Amino acid sequence: RRVGWFDAVATKYGVRLQGATDVVLSLVDVLGYLDEIPICTAY
Repeated sequence: RRVGWFDAVATKYGVRLQGATDVVLSLVDVLGYLDEIPICTAY
């Protein structure tokens, strides 16, 4: 399965826009083959 970087910038914007109080990352187990999970923190 091909997965991209977790986009923290877009997530922060979406959380603010929707007024969310919690964020859930699901299916993180598919990243088990990685030593580190790549996270985009800025563009």
